Amino acid sequence: MANPEHLQIVKQGVEVWNQWRKQHSDITPDLTRANLSGAKLSRANLSEANLGGVFLGGANLSEANLSGTVLRRANLREVNLRQANLGQVDLFEANLTRAFLGDVNLVGALLILTNFVKTNMSGADLSKVSFSETIFGDTNLTAVWGLETCRHIGPSTLDHRTLARSGPLPLAFLRGCSLNDWEIEVTKYHSIN
Repeated sequence: MANPEHLQIVKQGVEVWNQWRKQHSDITPDLTRANLSGAKLSRANLSEANLGGVFLGGANLSEANLSGTVLRRANLREVNLRQANLGQVDLFEANLTRAFLGDVNLVGALLILTNFVKTNMSGADLSKVSFSETIFGDTNLTAVWGLETCRHIGPSTLDHRTLARSGPLPLAFLRGCSLNDWEIEVTKYHSIN
């Protein structure tokens, strides 16, 4: 469960929260399993925080710093993460259905059993991300950076709607998502025509 003091501070708003973080840089914030649905946390400093199991459905985290944050089993449905920093974040079993991750930094993130159904990731940086059993269903991967550097620990699911929406994707990424050669050839043909 979340630390009650940390939860009370974050609910006072971003300005109060960021000031508290500056004054208590030695404390690791614990917001485990907190209900922060609809929270307005744009530009919040949530770096290195424990947000495991947190409910952030519909929250605004645009331009927030979540680098190194633990978001295991977090519910991030319909969250706005535009231009947020999620470098080195742990999103094991996180749900990002219908989330907006435009221009987000996910460099070095752990995406195992992560759900990206109907998610917009256009312009995101996925350099050196580790994938396994990640679901890309009707996901927008247009202009995503670093896909060729991703590490596939295990296969992931990439549906035809994602391929149609995203345009050409790197061969190494497609193979890591367990697409066979004929599916990749069909993908290349459809992205050209």
